[in-house]
Amino acid sequence: TTVIVDLTRGSKSIPMSAAELAKSYYCETVPDSYMLTHYHSGHIGVIKELILSYRVTVFYLPEPENENDISVLKSIEKIAGEAKLIMYKRGDTLVFGKAEICTFPYTELERSTHPVLALKLNLGEKSILWIGSSVSETDMAFRVEKAITESELIISGRHGPVEKDSIPFKSVLAGRTRVMRLNDDEADEEKLFPGALLFDITCDEEGYSELVLAP
Repeated sequence: TTVIVDLTRGSKSIPMSAAELAKSYYCETVPDSYMLTHYHSGHIGVIKELILSYRVTVFYLPEPENENDISVLKSIEKIAGEAKLIMYKRGDTLVFGKAEICTFPYTELERSTHPVLALKLNLGEKSILWIGSSVSETDMAFRVEKAITESELIISGRHGPVEKDSIPFKSVLAGRTRVMRLNDDEADEEKLFPGALLFDITCDEEGYSELVLAP
């Protein structure tokens, strides 16, 4: 099973890049599953393209939290055709063969309409944790801090409310040698995606080192 996990604001280029990357790694085998972490109207076009161009057949969608989510979900249902839509609750763990994707409960901050996101991927004894912006300000901060100590690689993404804490989870992350900070700007996303997990970045008491990837 090849799964695309979408943490974007509805960017079409990133999931398509992921699909092409999967094809190059797995000898033309296209992704058969797609996991959406939250809803934006742009995700409607993403899912349509994955169905038409890549024949993705299974879509994992979070239960809607508000009217906007419901509207986007209804549009997705209209274009899904024979594709299988599987609903999950945020906080669930989704199992794909030997891999597990652990989600965290839905959380928002008053200053933003964007949800605060975090995901943990478990594969055997190894774990990778993706942390979105402003997680340290939410009720799930304790759970995420625990997940940091359990994970081999930490990826600090930029989706979510603007970060007030310039170095979130500083005391936990200090000294780790596998921390990566990504910039979620649209102009940089395509450059950052392809080699992202292949790079180790050092985090020390002063903050995160810079990550620069060649195009």
